[in-house]
Amino acid sequence: MKVPSMAEMMANGETPDILFWVGCAGS
Repeated sequence: MKVPSMAEMMANGETPDILFWVGCAGS
């Protein structure tokens, strides 16, 4: 499973909820 970087997700228009979930999962 590829985890996009925050910049990539922002560029793709992902929501802050997704960024938050990925951040928690990665920590």
